[in-house]
Amino acid sequence: HFVINQGESISLIIARLYEERIISHPKLMKLSVRMFAPGKTFKAGEYKFTPDQSQIGVVESIINGSNLLHFFTIIEGEQSYSVLERLKSEPCLEGELNGALVEGSMLADSYGFFCHTNRAQLVKLMQASLQEYLMQAWPKHNMPINLTPSEVVTLASIVEQESTTFEEQPLIASVYFNRLKIGMKLQADPTTIYALTEGKQALGRLLTKKDLK
Repeated sequence: HFVINQGESISLIIARLYEERIISHPKLMKLSVRMFAPGKTFKAGEYKFTPDQSQIGVVESIINGSNLLHFFTIIEGEQSYSVLERLKSEPCLEGELNGALVEGSMLADSYGFFCHTNRAQLVKLMQASLQEYLMQAWPKHNMPINLTPSEVVTLASIVEQESTTFEEQPLIASVYFNRLKIGMKLQADPTTIYALTEGKQALGRLLTKKDLK
């Protein structure tokens, strides 16, 4: 992997490429740039090069932005249906995704990937990231009731949908904890809305008694 920083000169980039043994003839590369890409600039970002890549190939990659690290971001609270649709429409990814993605199975974060990455492999990475996060966070948790990690993720998503600010989330969570302690129904609007929309769109109206039934 090789990182080109914003504003770096071509001469400096070529010198660093030589230092990291990505190219073997810096003078030849400067000549290649002048001949094959006059007036072009090197695009900033993180690149991935293979040992058999020619100097001309390196020049083309940096100018065209191929082999450039891209990012896919899952937003906190984003439904899996939305994530699935965005993964399907990402032009740099390859391969099919069959069926729906399990809700709450991926960590909200930004994931770097290179063009031609398989969609299913990226999903596995995002799911593994959630499991790793839970393993690190679980020993530190102090739940007032006994819940599994999966149940905590589900409850957290309900709390997030019910809240408008981060500061009010502990209070909302405590209400649900108290209801769970006494075996009371959660009576959480987001769960009913999700049942109606399957997370595919906003409900766009108030809930009715018919919806609750």
